[in-house]
Parts: sequence; C-alpha cells; structure tokens
Amino acid sequence: MGSIGVVIRGSSGEWIVGHTKQIGYISPFQAELWSILVGLEVAWSMGVEQLHVQTDCKQASSLDLSDSEFSFILIVRTIRSLCNCAWYSDLFWILQKCNMVVDALSKIITPQSYLLLLHDSAPTVVKSLLERDAHGPPYHWHVLS
Repeated sequence: MGSIGVVIRGSSGEWIVGHTKQIGYISPFQAELWSILVGLEVAWSMGVEQLHVQTDCKQASSLDLSDSEFSFILIVRTIRSLCNCAWYSDLFWILQKCNMVVDALSKIITPQSYLLLLHDSAPTVVKSLLERDAHGPPYHWHVLS
C-alpha cells in the first residue's frame, strides 16, 4: 500500500502543518506526483504566497509541466494549474536523506484510512529529524537546473 506525506515548513524550517494519506497501489513516481499535488492544494488553501516544493524524485522534479506530452495526465494538468495561480512556486530535487521528515511522516498512517489526515504539530517520530535540520543539515542541498 502506498502513502504520501506532506510537510509545510516556515522560512526557518519550523513545522507549520503536515498531512498524510493512504493512496493505494501506485508507482513511486505517481505517489510523488500525488504528494506534490496535495502539498500545493494545502499551501494554496492556507494562503501561502511563496512555496518551494522539494522532492527526492528526480523524475518528478524534472517534469516539464508545460510539455504537451504530459497534458493527458490529469494529475500533471492539475499540478500545472496550481503552479500557475497567483503565487510564486517552484519545484526542485533534493537528496533522499534531505527528505527524511516527509518519508518518516508518510509511514505513520493508518492503512485503512484514505482521508487526508492533518498533523497540527510534529509527530514524535519526526521531531528528532526536525531538530537535526534546525541545527544545520549534515548534507548539501542539490538543485536541478
């Protein structure tokens, strides 16, 4: 069973909100697209004006949303539509070890629940990862150009 995790952080890396959801049997690439879509929807509904979307999936980060080759895929069209709203958003690739908070969050959901679950505060299993990030990550960020 696949699941997704979404974490929205402030400009200093602090936890604002997290979401998890069971999504069924799909490919890792499809799960990443769902995570991006849900993250964009949540941020838009919160009135976020600037959003940097980070993904550890190179295939998703390098997806050209303006390419008509992918326009038949509904989720890609929906992501494109949200990215074109009146806000600033960008999408870039990060190392998987830089995405440990989201990866840990996505693993703590109830398998029978297909609802989007809200986490107003960071669950215990991700607090140490958040603290590690707050003290400066022991890794380097990589941005695809």
